[in-house]
This record gives sequence, structure tokens and C-alpha cells, in this order.
Amino acid sequence: MAEKSLNVDFKYDVYVSYSDDGVSFIKNYLQPKIEQEWGLTMCCEDRDFFIGDSNVDARAVSIHESRHIIFLVTPSFREREWSSFEIERAKYEKFSRDLQKIIVIAKGIATKDMPSEFATVWKDVSLIEWPIDVDGIHMSWQKLRLSFFY
Repeated sequence: MAEKSLNVDFKYDVYVSYSDDGVSFIKNYLQPKIEQEWGLTMCCEDRDFFIGDSNVDARAVSIHESRHIIFLVTPSFREREWSSFEIERAKYEKFSRDLQKIIVIAKGIATKDMPSEFATVWKDVSLIEWPIDVDGIHMSWQKLRLSFFY
């Protein structure tokens, strides 16, 4: 109701940026949790981008049409061709329109090794350091879910 009065209409609840070493986590854990369990819509390049579309346009439009963005930062994320573009686009959307949350999940990487492009938006980022041990996983899922709503 509030979105309609503000003329805000999102195609996706969340856009997810990830590199090749994060694909299995996205497909096996994040996507089922967000879409099936929590009932939110998610944009993933492997599934939602059309062959033949410009990669730049597809990413820019998808981020623009998303309420939130998740960056799954893994060891190969910094070397990924599109990471810097997506971070810069998220910063643009955050400061110029209605991107509500920038969520960074650090998985298998220390926060000191995060891409430097995040430096200007750390105060606007919800950081979740994904645990290696099973004991902390439940708390990380809770923190992620809360990030969407607060």
C-alpha cells in the first residue's frame, strides 16, 4: 500500500550479485530460502537474464527494478568482470532512488579483503559474515531476513 502511494513498484525484492564460486550457495541455499521459504522474488543472472540482451542493460535495469541488493562476496568476487559495475550501480540506485538495502554476505573472505568500491557506502551496508561452522548459520539466516524488513 505504501509503495503504491509513493509510486514505487519493484519487479524483484532482491537482486543478487555473485561470482562463479558462489553459484552453488545461491542455487542450493539462498534461492530456496528467499523464494520458497520467505516468499520473496529474487533476480539471478543465471536464471533471469535473457540471451542476447546487453549485459550492461540487463544488470542496470534489474538492479533498478529491485527493492534490495545482495552481494555474495567470495574469494573470486573481486576478479569478476561485473562486480565493480554492480557495486557502482547499487550505490547510484541507493543515493538517487528507492534501493532500500545493500546487503553484503562475506563468505570465505575476510572483511579487510572486501572490494574497495564498498568504502563509500559501508554506513549504508548490512554486513553478514557467513560462518564456517554450522552453529552460526541459523543466526546468519535470521540476520539476513531481518535485513529485508528493517
